[in-house]
Amino acid sequence: MNNTCPRRAVTTIAPQALALFNGDFSRTESRYIAERVEKDAGTNTASEITRAYQLTLIRKPTPGQMALAQAFVEKQTQLHLISNGTKTASTTATDAGSVTAAKSAALAELCHVLINTNEFVYLD
Repeated sequence: MNNTCPRRAVTTIAPQALALFNGDFSRTESRYIAERVEKDAGTNTASEITRAYQLTLIRKPTPGQMALAQAFVEKQTQLHLISNGTKTASTTATDAGSVTAAKSAALAELCHVLINTNEFVYLD
């Protein structure tokens, strides 16, 4: 039997989530948010994380979220340095510009994660 449905139930399908996570639009917007965070918060990682949370989720991170975000930014910065050939696993980077660029990329990735959270996507 074919019934009409005047109202569709809310659903989220995998392609929607994948488009938000992998799409050029969300990655570009994440970089814009990260640029604003760097401009507003300076170079202190904790201040940058707090500002990223304020801009995306309209609140400060919990202490646990702060610890996870700091570890994430640090790890991603190291991975960017290694992938760019600036740093190997056994040496330290000496080029301040490379470190700054790697940290900026890591911060953009954090912003990308934040705009992909349920808290950002759905209103309560």
